[in-house]
Amino acid sequence: MSFAHEFPVNFTISDAAKKEIDHLRSIWKGMTNAEPDVMSIAWGNVVPHKNPAMTQGYLVIAFYPPEYRAEIAHALEYISGLELLFFITKENYYRFEGKIIHHTPEKSFHLI
Repeated sequence: MSFAHEFPVNFTISDAAKKEIDHLRSIWKGMTNAEPDVMSIAWGNVVPHKNPAMTQGYLVIAFYPPEYRAEIAHALEYISGLELLFFITKENYYRFEGKIIHHTPEKSFHLI
């Protein structure tokens, strides 16, 4: 696995989102029995098999276990007091520009 660090973090993270990220860490640990070490933020696309024109994108938050830390260490950044890997393509980098990652129960994680 190799990570290029071409696109630096261009967003911030709200306190509400940080609180939910902490909650996700505890859920992740309970479900996987793996330590959720490094947070990753990315953009994902759901492409419906029957209608690719209806593709929808969404914010993805996940975690890498400690055994990946050395491999991704060169790409880690700190933003809003959190360490993370911003795993993004050139095509989706603009989506985060100047935005805040926020969380509400109604919308889950989203950009504002």
